[in-house]
Amino acid sequence: MLKKYFLLALSSGFAGLLQAQQSEDGIQPITLEEVVVSFSKETSRHKDIPASITLLSGKQLEQDGIRSLKNISTGVPNVFIPDYGSKLYAPIWVRGNGTRSSKSAQSVGLYVDGIPYPETAAFDFEFYDIENIEVLRGPQGTLYGRNAMAGIISVTTRSPLNRRGTDISLSGGNYGDGNFTLSHYAKAGKKLGVAAVANYNRMGGYFTNQHTGKKADERNDFSGRLRFTLQHNKNALSDFHAAYEHSRQEGYAYSLYDPETGTTDSVNYDEPSSYTRDLLSAGYHFTQQTRWGSIRTITGAQYLKDRQAVDQDFSPLPKYYAVQPQTQTMLSQEVLARSDFSRNYRWITGFFAFYQRRDKYVEVTIPAMNAQYQISDRQPVFSAAIYHQSSYNNLLVEGLSLTAGARIDREYVRQRYVSDVVLPSSTRHEANTDLMLDFFEFLPKVALRYGFLQQAVYVSIAKGYKTGGFNTSFREGMDEQTYDPETSWNYEAGLQLDLPLATTIQAAVFLIRWKDQQITQIVHLDNGNDDSVIHNAGQSESKGAELSLSSQPVGNLSLNASFGCTDARFRQYVVSDTLNYNGQRVPWSPASTFSGSISYRIPLKSFLNDMIFRVGYNRTGKIYWHEDNRAVQQPYHLLNGSVSMGKGPVTLTLWAKNILQTDYFVYYLNEPAIGVLVQKGRPFTFGVDVKIAIVR
Repeated sequence: MLKKYFLLALSSGFAGLLQAQQSEDGIQPITLEEVVVSFSKETSRHKDIPASITLLSGKQLEQDGIRSLKNISTGVPNVFIPDYGSKLYAPIWVRGNGTRSSKSAQSVGLYVDGIPYPETAAFDFEFYDIENIEVLRGPQGTLYGRNAMAGIISVTTRSPLNRRGTDISLSGGNYGDGNFTLSHYAKAGKKLGVAAVANYNRMGGYFTNQHTGKKADERNDFSGRLRFTLQHNKNALSDFHAAYEHSRQEGYAYSLYDPETGTTDSVNYDEPSSYTRDLLSAGYHFTQQTRWGSIRTITGAQYLKDRQAVDQDFSPLPKYYAVQPQTQTMLSQEVLARSDFSRNYRWITGFFAFYQRRDKYVEVTIPAMNAQYQISDRQPVFSAAIYHQSSYNNLLVEGLSLTAGARIDREYVRQRYVSDVVLPSSTRHEANTDLMLDFFEFLPKVALRYGFLQQAVYVSIAKGYKTGGFNTSFREGMDEQTYDPETSWNYEAGLQLDLPLATTIQAAVFLIRWKDQQITQIVHLDNGNDDSVIHNAGQSESKGAELSLSSQPVGNLSLNASFGCTDARFRQYVVSDTLNYNGQRVPWSPASTFSGSISYRIPLKSFLNDMIFRVGYNRTGKIYWHEDNRAVQQPYHLLNGSVSMGKGPVTLTLWAKNILQTDYFVYYLNEPAIGVLVQKGRPFTFGVDVKIAIVR
């Protein structure tokens, strides 16, 4: 009934009001503001970069209800981030490249206010007071280094120098969902800006554990951020920011699925499962302008402590129970210099180094054997790199620019691994290893761009790189303890158009060829357990296209759409003499993505300031769940909508998601000892947001 009323409100609003409001002279002329990317290393304007880029503004994030990294794939072509329900891992797929295992490094680099987030367990954090999010697709290793072979996601928070006042945001929804944010921005004198933000987020849970009668996916998050920005003078600026988040969530909403009948059981397991995480991140920037450009130093630090407890058999029987605590510490330092971007010849050069240490402990209890398997895994990593990139504008002819760059990356990683079997009467030592790996990579990039009449076309070639490493489970005597780096070559051509009626279009076609693609497989270990192990899969290829469009044909009507298609396949993936996956599609990555939204603003001169109607539609193409391509998630559709109204400093928004109540899977795994496990996507949800802006 609520869904019908919501659809009726949206349809009636659009039916009566989509007769475009125009001036007496016809369509009103519109000028779009210049988009500035705060922490981009290449240029101050994103449209000058010869690459596929999507910029999500803070306003757009609020309108779409995007509160975490897992939601940003809405509106970004060929980007897919499924929500498995746990903050331990946020799998990111871009153009067919990604990984679904928390044991493997990401293929996409994440930066928050210019600080790298190297640990995948830190990727999923709450979004609030975000200035913009920049998504660059394709290898970005020349400037950003390791694990940026599929792209970069750069999150920029709001600066206290550009904002003053206090904001209060409240949100409530069905299933017991809620969110509260309090932010305050102030200036101490003319040079120092201060920002303090606190957030509480609650997810009441969408799936009930039949065995306990409680929600299997309830979550509570407490977080806060401080930022101090000091403008020393017109040429020097310091910026310090620190963020902390404590997250506690129940887990996991997995249930058994019968592929033959298509029936899904209820979530039903006995052992208490959860994921708890404390995440502290901090960074310091200092920028000095010079006569020839600028020098910037970026210092980052991150500390993560978490604990995962999981009923590994996901049944009411006491079979397998695992507890996995870990700590991770990261320190990074970058120094870069870049020229004045107003000149034809532009350059940027820098040095980057980081140290990361991860200590993980795993304890698996098997009651039937009265035994425990204990694993201690310590991995320190040190990496250093130098890079340079030059661009020359108006080369030979006006509007033609050439960009070329390279990075030299060196990394050392060590593993100290101990594995024991603890029995009632004895302890058996299974493994005790101390190994060292080192990696060296040269990452070049070349791009040619031609700009004319506010339009541009470009071609680029870039090498991508994803570091190798150690498995935390392996079979003695088998070549599984380590896996090799993954590399790729990305060939891309695209165009960027600014058209009448405030319309912008971005389009690109690409071809990616991978070598030694890292694939996660389930293997039967010597101790009798099944666990995931990372292998290298020979050669793979991805080709596809993407298109983004935004338009404001009349003053109060906004249209946005994005489409991406990807054909990612294994060219050479031989498992054994009798089994290979040559020609099969790369699993977990959708064959296509589409999103579109329409928003219409109605200026009101009576009680309310204005009213905004918004409808969003998303379609995810076929997803193959395994290398053999037998199990598949058919394309599914999600319809969302909202109605906003405001009066003075108060804005009220009524929203709904998955209005069509689409039933789909976000997780599918065939465990040989258990069966097929699945997790359903979120059901129909609705709620209300209230925002109060107190500006001084």
